[in-house]
Amino acid sequence: MDDPLQHPEFDSSIFRDVVGRFASGVSVITTNDEGHDFGMTASAMSSLSLDPPMILICVNRSAASRQAISHARVFGVNILHEDQASLAVHFATPKADKFNALSVSRGAMGCPRLEGVLAWLECEVVEEVQGGTHSVYFGKVKEAAARDGRPLAYFRGQFGQLYSRNTDPVAVSLREHVLGTLSDDEVLNLESLAHGLGVGVPDIQRSLSSLMAEGVVYHDVEHGYRVRHLTEQRIARSVEAACAIEMGALDVAFGRTTDRPSANEIEAVAMAVEELERMLVQGNMDDTTSYARANSHLHEAIVSLARSPELLDAYRRLAVPGMLVRALGFADGESVRERQDEHRRILECLRAGDPVGARLALFQHAHNSQASRGNALRNRSAGHDAADVGAPLTQTSATSGSS
Repeated sequence: MDDPLQHPEFDSSIFRDVVGRFASGVSVITTNDEGHDFGMTASAMSSLSLDPPMILICVNRSAASRQAISHARVFGVNILHEDQASLAVHFATPKADKFNALSVSRGAMGCPRLEGVLAWLECEVVEEVQGGTHSVYFGKVKEAAARDGRPLAYFRGQFGQLYSRNTDPVAVSLREHVLGTLSDDEVLNLESLAHGLGVGVPDIQRSLSSLMAEGVVYHDVEHGYRVRHLTEQRIARSVEAACAIEMGALDVAFGRTTDRPSANEIEAVAMAVEELERMLVQGNMDDTTSYARANSHLHEAIVSLARSPELLDAYRRLAVPGMLVRALGFADGESVRERQDEHRRILECLRAGDPVGARLALFQHAHNSQASRGNALRNRSAGHDAADVGAPLTQTSATSGSS
């Protein structure tokens, strides 16, 4: 183990420090005893059995909730969402009435269920065991529910977030950089990537496993990590997937009976369109990296109308704008102006509250982008001995119809 702890004698402070290195989720344990609600923040909760479904919790015997659970013989477990750190602090702080002004519902056995939690369990106490300073409760699960999202994490006395390989922000940035900037078969310099992204080399190494699983990079025994060849087939699939995500986001955003996209959210799309317009007017279209970034901002703003982090993560993983620039160089002026006209049409429909028109404009935009890229490929093939468009593409200055 790295940096092992060396102490002459074992004591409770060593134990606290070691156990604090075990990352866990955060929950609020609740119960209702004779009409009074009790709640406390806890990380000591664990699955115990699948058949029958059972969990265990550990509660300090000095806590008011401990006596209430022992008497009521029921408890609820509110597993907190990543944005509920303030709720964890609230229930960890001694208060006369911790539920005052909080929105709660009730489980079947009366335990308070906090609004917005990631998951919920309500249990019947089947056994209570004393262990040191704590009481351990074995609970048979009577009710369970969950929603999408990420949990609030706890590690060494601090709250944090957990990321899957696909939503790790380092992996997202690295994927965008590799797909949008580097060339086929280029060897990755891990130190340079770490410096450019402002992270450590271990962060890059961790994220590379995600990119390998996705087929973005591969490992060469002799040279290390290298960029995998980018094919036209992959680009086409990615463009189609991006279009589907955007149209789905509009369905979600405008399918709500209330709380549809606000003027500020639509304005975020408008600002991205205006930024592309400025680049076009000022003649900055040869800056491929800046154009790809501005184009990404536009389409991400459209996806963000759904207010779904999962949809936005899925769109970002595709890295379509940068992928197109890497594969085919940059677009000719006429193609760029056509794509910008389509961007403005999408914005007009959004401002008019016309999701059907916006969906149609998005679909036509993706179709026209594909058609422009096909023309560019044919032109390039004519000048390069009829190259196979299904073969790996290398970076070139040929024209393209980037989204």
